[in-house]
Amino acid sequence: MRNHAHSASRVTLVVTSVVAALGLMMPVGAGASTATTALRAQPSDDVCEAVSESYSIELVLAFLTGFAQAFEGLDATDTTDAGATDTTTATSSPTADELESSIRLAFSPKLERVTGTLAQSAPKSIRKLFAKQQAVYADGIQLLEDAGVTKKQLKALAELDITASIDAEELVDDTSISKQEFAAAAKKFESRMKDLDPGEEATAAQEKVYVNLGSQCGVFPIDETDCDVLVSNERVEELLGGPATTENDNGTCDYTATTDDSVDTPELAVELYPNERAFDRLVKDLEDPEKISADAYTAEPFVTPASFGFKTCGKTLYTRVNSRTVVVAYCPPGDGEVDVDQLVEVADVASQSLDA
Repeated sequence: MRNHAHSASRVTLVVTSVVAALGLMMPVGAGASTATTALRAQPSDDVCEAVSESYSIELVLAFLTGFAQAFEGLDATDTTDAGATDTTTATSSPTADELESSIRLAFSPKLERVTGTLAQSAPKSIRKLFAKQQAVYADGIQLLEDAGVTKKQLKALAELDITASIDAEELVDDTSISKQEFAAAAKKFESRMKDLDPGEEATAAQEKVYVNLGSQCGVFPIDETDCDVLVSNERVEELLGGPATTENDNGTCDYTATTDDSVDTPELAVELYPNERAFDRLVKDLEDPEKISADAYTAEPFVTPASFGFKTCGKTLYTRVNSRTVVVAYCPPGDGEVDVDQLVEVADVASQSLDA
């Protein structure tokens, strides 16, 4: 079953929120596109790690705050057992702004480091945008220190990974401040949040530089690709058992069967990244992958990393081909077995199509 919460419009919304949070406010619909103009020099590993980390953090924040915003105004009900009597109390969930402020404050040590790297070493035209971000997170670190967090504890916070299940208040359980002190600091930090938005949109040239940087770092796939050339209509029909629709979803070429009304409609998707950086980034995050070779891994189920697509059927191939990274996700007709050789063949042809 396809995760429809991650439709094209949802992707555009999330990616636009991410880029806006980074100080690069792209117009709605631009998404995580990758222009073909290359950067003058290949970005360093440190810069690419910073781009990847900042993008991942902002994606999780966009998800969490979007979820919180959807439920703002609703009360959560806690039921406790007081002796022989059950008592029920209503508690208000934090607002999206409160949640975002708490998480950004807790991760100020990490975000200050990440934005500092980009402020110093990203392409010159966008360094000032990240320098402004860095100053905000430096203030966050100071708030944590003022509340009693030690240098050692700040270092530990800087090294933590952020996930969608993160609880900002739990992060301070092992520090020397109480949850009440943390909440007070987060409230103060909320007033600095406005400075994470530069107040005016970045120029088109700055947007282009940023998405090029993201592409070179293996964060964004190539979107200026003809999906009909990437995988031929004949091959798509062979794999999906009949005619299919084709859509380029911000770099994800998606082919969906039109002759199947089942829950797990046969589907093929291909994402093509311009270098091998994406391969290393994607493979290290896989759970229980099957190693096909040093350059290829598969994992269940159908997943498209760039467009957040997910189905309960099928399998996904992650491979390096001709110094590029190719992701091929496939749900066959009738929820049948996936022939990995077919996925490898699709990946090879897709990569070669750029050289034609």
